[in-house]
Amino acid sequence: DDAFSLPERHLGLHRAAEIDDLEAKIEAAAKALSASGELPLPPLTTFKPPVQTNLPQLLVAKTIAVARDDAFCFLYPANLDCLKAMGATLEFFSPLHDAMIPEADAIWLPGGYPELHLDKISQNMAMKNALQQAINNHVPVLAECGGMMALAETINEKNGFGLLAGKSAVTKNLQGIGTQHVMLNGENIAAHTFHYGVFESPLTPIARAVAKYGQGEVVYQHGSITATFLHFYFPSNFVATAALFLPATI
Repeated sequence: DDAFSLPERHLGLHRAAEIDDLEAKIEAAAKALSASGELPLPPLTTFKPPVQTNLPQLLVAKTIAVARDDAFCFLYPANLDCLKAMGATLEFFSPLHDAMIPEADAIWLPGGYPELHLDKISQNMAMKNALQQAINNHVPVLAECGGMMALAETINEKNGFGLLAGKSAVTKNLQGIGTQHVMLNGENIAAHTFHYGVFESPLTPIARAVAKYGQGEVVYQHGSITATFLHFYFPSNFVATAALFLPATI
């Protein structure tokens, strides 16, 4: 029924912020389930706030510029909270719309849907120049999944930011899924992967993750850029996480 069906695309459902009538669809689905009598709704549950622990202050006085817009949207609250709990200040910016990057000690380009915004990426020369200047100044840049694809020379044969040697594309077939672990700087950090993208590069990987199923994803280092299809889970290793945002760590 269209009253409670949710739109889909290659990485699953559309994000909640993109669906104007989401609450109405959820309400319609709940009423339909209740009326059917076949799948009774579970009782109301109240979740307690997470317990705050004192994390090592490995990022005190560090500012991290975090990309956040329609193209770079796979930002998990646990990761953001982890960075702040380690002392970092987070400044958000849009690689699609902004001409500058906030003054920062490191940059994070998370995953998302850059392939849906190729015109804006290719046309935003000011952002490309800002990223290039940051890399020239040895500012650490973490590029995860869509972030890596956006930094590539091309995405689906259209220009990316052109700051990472290689070409990326979105395929019709799932290319990676599941939890993985990778050793960086002698530290094991957990991550997950879920993508339809491919990245062909002359760069030699600096690490390969261990996967329970399928092949482990690789990690590239190019200047101050750390790039991978992995989405790291920062709370799994605070030392490894901090190293991603500090100079000359890998």
